[in-house]
Amino acid sequence: MINSQIFDFQELTSLKYRNEIQINELDSKYKTLTEEHQQSKEETAKLKQTITTLENELHQSAKTAGHLRTKIALVEQEMKSKQEVIQQTNDRIAIEQESKVRKEDFFYFISNYL
Repeated sequence: MINSQIFDFQELTSLKYRNEIQINELDSKYKTLTEEHQQSKEETAKLKQTITTLENELHQSAKTAGHLRTKIALVEQEMKSKQEVIQQTNDRIAIEQESKVRKEDFFYFISNYL
């Protein structure tokens, strides 16, 4: 009986130490997981901030691109208008040149035959 009690005591003591070791291991794992969880939360917060910043930059870039497209369209229209004026001016110059040549020919004809 005493041997049985000693055996039971040794068994319980052994179980106690195994349980304490397991508790310590689980406690260590819990602390590690808690730290990782906190790091993940912090990283998530940083990533959300980065996303917000990037979305703002994207919005600003899109807005700037829209303004630039409008400006390009205006410049292209101005350029087209100026090209039309240049073409009209060149046409007038050509007509004036032809008129000048005809007048010179007429004066040459009159001066030579009169």
